Amino acid sequence: MKGLLKFIGTLGLLYGVSSGMAARAQETGAREDTTQVRTIPLWGHVKDGFTYAALHGTFVTLMREDSTVVDTMHVQCFNSGTPQEDTYYKFDVPARRARYIIKAEHPDYYPEYVDCAVRYVARNPYVDARHHEMRRRPYASFADRSLGEVVVKATKIRVAYRGDTVVYNADAFNLSEGAMLNELVRQLPGAELKPNGEIYVNGRKVDYLTLNGTDFFKGDNRKMLDNLPVFTVQQVKVYDKTTDRSEFLGYDTEKKAYVMDVSLKREYNTGYMANVAAGGGTDSR
Repeated sequence: MKGLLKFIGTLGLLYGVSSGMAARAQETGAREDTTQVRTIPLWGHVKDGFTYAALHGTFVTLMREDSTVVDTMHVQCFNSGTPQEDTYYKFDVPARRARYIIKAEHPDYYPEYVDCAVRYVARNPYVDARHHEMRRRPYASFADRSLGEVVVKATKIRVAYRGDTVVYNADAFNLSEGAMLNELVRQLPGAELKPNGEIYVNGRKVDYLTLNGTDFFKGDNRKMLDNLPVFTVQQVKVYDKTTDRSEFLGYDTEKKAYVMDVSLKREYNTGYMANVAAGGGTDSR
């Protein structure tokens, strides 16, 4: 009888110990569940891939590497209305190593994806994603107007003469999507583009290729020919330009320069010209 009582007492003691351990484990688990995971900001910037201008209204989606959505937001703006205007986003992500896919969408641009890896969290208070440099969709053609079964095509004048200046209308030329300036120059009547970037118009070599009247590229035509999208171009003018010295003296003391000047459309003037003049964009927020 005493042995039986002793055995029952031992079982009770073991049960009490196990119940206490379970209760403490449950309490600890509850505390861990309610502990907030530390996060760090993940910053990114969205801009036009050519002009580097800010892109308001861009929608950004943060995804894990398996493409499941973590969070979404519209970009915010810093330095609004200034040449340093910047559209950016900020997501708070767990402070641990991870890989993310970030998608930027704008109705006038193709979607742009950026991969971002979070590393060395202990050393960095934030993470910067690679910039989204958005590629603009081609404008819808304003030459075609559909009226039921009737299509009206407007005729655009390709070449005009204003005194001694030859003016080419860029929109009047049929070019492929994503075409650069070099393809437009090859189609200009009377123009010839050499492999080294030299341009001839009616057999005469062009001395300077300028952008909105300014020689930003210092005679390196290839930079502009290979990187300026045609959809940004309003017109191309070819003319004889008086040198700065002759303009200062008021009469021609030097031979005039033969110039091909590319004029941008109004919506591209501010952002791109400011960026070229400054020699780069801005990462400031």
